[in-house]
Order: sequence, then C-alpha cells, then structure tokens
Amino acid sequence: GEVQADALSGPSVGESGLMEFDTVYSGEYPQSEVTGTELTEDIVNADYDEDGIATIDNIRYTRVHRLNTAAGTYGYFRFEPIAWRVINMSSGVMLLQSEKGISCRQYNAEKVASYEESDLRSWLNDDFLNTAFDTDISDQFSPADDNIDDLVTILSDQEVVSEKYGMNSTSSRAIQMTDYAQAE
Repeated sequence: GEVQADALSGPSVGESGLMEFDTVYSGEYPQSEVTGTELTEDIVNADYDEDGIATIDNIRYTRVHRLNTAAGTYGYFRFEPIAWRVINMSSGVMLLQSEKGISCRQYNAEKVASYEESDLRSWLNDDFLNTAFDTDISDQFSPADDNIDDLVTILSDQEVVSEKYGMNSTSSRAIQMTDYAQAE
C-alpha cells in the first residue's frame, strides 16, 4: 500500500546505536543479475532496444557486455524497485538517497568540471531519470535546490557527512553495490 508521508521521518539512532532510516520504493532500475535457470532463452534472445532494454512477461531486463570476455558475452540484469532511504523530511518533502549503489558512472569524461557542467549531472537528470521513473512519478519530484532545476542530484560534500542526514559515521555512509553497478 501507499506510505503516508506524515509517518516518515529522517534518520534516527536505533537501539543498536546504528543509524536507521525509513525506506520508500519508487522507480525501477537494473539491479540483480539473472543467472542459472532464471536466465532463459527468452531473456538471452529478446529484442533489446537501442537502450539495451527488453521486456519479457512484463519484466524489464537489460544486458551489459562483459569486459575481458569473448565478444558477444553479456550479463543480464532485472529491473527492480529502487529502495530509497529517507534522509530528511521537511514540510512533506522527502530528501532521498538510494539504499544501494545502483549505477557506476564517472563524474566527467574529460577535464575537471564543476558539478553544474559534469557528465554525471546530465546523466542523472536525463538518462537515469527517464529510465528509472515513469513520467507520472517524475512529475511529482521537486528540485532539491531553489537555484537549480535538477530533480536528481548527488549529495554535496557537506551533506555526505551531515549528522542531520544520518551521515555521521563511515558505516552510515556505506552502501552495497548492486550486481548491475558492479558490472557497468
């Protein structure tokens, strides 16, 4: 069912002394690798579009060419709901951080650039946004900053160590990478 926004909050210290976060699910992105008996001929031989995505039995898949292997060797990954940590809640607006590292992208391909000029910023607000979210979902997003129109962004240097956002220790900042992120 739907999560009531007033039932959510930012991070808190749990009984174990570790940071705890409320979780919401929104969007889908490739995460788990499909292997063994789950990797069917339908998935392998599907008609993958120009973005490398195919839909089989209403489930989206993507494939990634394996580096350092024979030509035509792919890894296949299932699109799954994205789990988001609620790292701040203010006036009904949530600031979210993915619970897992869902992609592995370089900051910028060439020279050092400001975030505003970076390839990562462009990718987040175009390719990632359009792949992970239907328009009816992304239309509900609000820019994270009054000065820029980005709907998806990375945390600033200050935010990534902010106690307010539950980032006060190395363990609270650590996230597991998905199979897909490791394969990219």
